[in-house]
Amino acid sequence: MASLIATMIPFAYASPTTYYFDPALIVGPPPGIGETFTVTIRVDEVPDLFMWVMDISWDPAIFDLVDYVEGNAIKASGSTIFTVGSITDGFIDDLTCGSLFGAEVSVPPNPTDLVSLTFEVEAITLGTYIDIPWAIWLNIGGLENTPDVGRFYFELPPPPPTPPKAKFTPETCVMFEVGETITLDATTSTAGYDTLPAPGHSCPITEYKWEIDLDCDGMIDLTLYGEYIEDAFTCEAPGDVWITLTVTAPDTEPDTHPDYVETDSETHTIHQVPVVLGPVIDVFTQRGGEGTGFDPVTGEPWPHPTGWSDAFAPQEEVIVFAKVTYNDDPVQNKPVAFEVKDETGGAVVYRVAFTNSEGIANITFRLIWECDKTFADNYEVWTIYASVSVSEEKVDDICKFRYGWLVQIEGIDVVPGTVHKCEWVTITVYLKNIAIKDITVFLTVVLYDDCGVPIGLDTVADLTVPGEVLYWDPELTIHIPKWAFLGTGTIYVNVFTAPPQECGLPMCPEGTAIVILAKP
Repeated sequence: MASLIATMIPFAYASPTTYYFDPALIVGPPPGIGETFTVTIRVDEVPDLFMWVMDISWDPAIFDLVDYVEGNAIKASGSTIFTVGSITDGFIDDLTCGSLFGAEVSVPPNPTDLVSLTFEVEAITLGTYIDIPWAIWLNIGGLENTPDVGRFYFELPPPPPTPPKAKFTPETCVMFEVGETITLDATTSTAGYDTLPAPGHSCPITEYKWEIDLDCDGMIDLTLYGEYIEDAFTCEAPGDVWITLTVTAPDTEPDTHPDYVETDSETHTIHQVPVVLGPVIDVFTQRGGEGTGFDPVTGEPWPHPTGWSDAFAPQEEVIVFAKVTYNDDPVQNKPVAFEVKDETGGAVVYRVAFTNSEGIANITFRLIWECDKTFADNYEVWTIYASVSVSEEKVDDICKFRYGWLVQIEGIDVVPGTVHKCEWVTITVYLKNIAIKDITVFLTVVLYDDCGVPIGLDTVADLTVPGEVLYWDPELTIHIPKWAFLGTGTIYVNVFTAPPQECGLPMCPEGTAIVILAKP
C-alpha cells in the first residue's frame, strides 16, 4: 500500500505531525473484564488531508476489538472510502480512509478524528499498550511516512483478595408446612479470588458444608455435603430451623496473599408451620404472600394469619389470589370476598370472585396513581383482605405489600464539591430497594456544565441492589474536559431497568446534585 501511494504523489515531507490517542490513558477506575471502552486516534495541523493509512496493534490476550468507526478528518468534507486490509488477533493491517474527491478536500480545524476504536477487556494486566506501528498520510503538500505516534496505555490491576461467597435457597423466612421436604441449593455461591502470584486467579469452591439446627437450640442435628441436595430433610414439627452453609475455596496455586480467606458462611432461618385442618383461606399476589404466621422482615408473629407479598411500583397491576381448602383439599365454586385498603386505611377495592377447581379465586386491580402522587416515607403499606364461608364456618386472611418506587435514590454525594478542568469528580449514589428480593438495575450519571452542555457521564450496568437495604456504589466518576464552561454544574442521576435503547424503563424520579466547575 505504501509503495503504491508513493508512486501516485510527489514525495515531499510536510511539517512534523503527531498521531495521538484521546485519551492517551485511562485515568480513574478502568473498565473491568467484559466491559468496553473507546479511544480515538487524532491528528493535528494537517490541512487538505485527503488520505491516511495505518496499522494498529494490541495484545489479543488483553483486548478484543469490538468496533472501529471512521472519524471526521475526511468524512466531514464529503464522501469517503473507509476500508481495512485485514484484521487478525491483535492487529489491523492497512486501515485506510480516503476522499473520493482527491487533493481538493479541505478538513475542519484541528484536532481531527481519524478513527475511533472500541475494545472489550478480556483479562487483568499490570500494563499494556495499543500502538500504531506504521502510518502515512497524504495532503496537497505530499506524503509523510511514519509520523510521530503516541501510544495508549492501559492497566487493570487485580482486585483485592476476595473470599468465596456462600449463597443458597431456601431464602430466610420462607415458610414450609409440616411434612414438606426441603431442597438445599447453593449453585449461586461464588468462587474466591487470590491476587498471588500476580495478576491473580480464581479459587473455585471445593466444599459445600450444610449444618442444620432443627429446633434452633444451638445444637447441630444434621450435617450434609454437596452443592445441591434434593430432599435434604423433612419438616417434622412446627417451629424454626437454622440452616448454615459454609463454602471452602482453597488457593491451589500458591503463593497466597495473607489477606485471602478461603471460607464463608451464611445462615437462613425457615419457618415450619402446621397443616391447618378444617376450612382455610390463604390470600397472596403474583409476587408471593403465601403462608401464615410471620412478618418476613422482623420474624415476629402477626396477630392475624398473614403473609407479605413483594413490593409493587406505581401503576403496576396487582393480581390477587385466594386459595380455599378444607382439610387441605381444594374447595371449588365458593364466593370469596375481597377488600383492599391503602396506606391510610381507606378502602380502594371491594370484589367477589368464585373459586375454581383448584380452590383458587382471583381478582385484579391497577395501583392508583394521582397526578400529585408522592411517597412521603419512601413507600406505603397496602393491605389485602379475603374471607369465605365453608360449611357456615367463616375464615379470613390478610396479605400486605409495599407500594412505591422499587429502587429509589436516597441521596447523592459529590467529591470534590469544587472541581477544575481536566480533573475527576466522584459521585456516590445512595439507593434503597423496598422489595424483599434483590433487583438488578442500570445506573447512570450525567454532568451538565453551566451552559447546559453534557460534558461527561458514567454508567453501571447490571448493578444488583440487595433487597430491603440502603445501598451505594462509589465507582461512578466523570472527567471534566478542558472545554467545559465554568460555573455551576448539574449532575443528573437515573435508575433504569436496562439501557433505554434496550427498552429499559425508569424505576424512580431523577435525582440531581450540584458541583462547582472553577478555575484552578
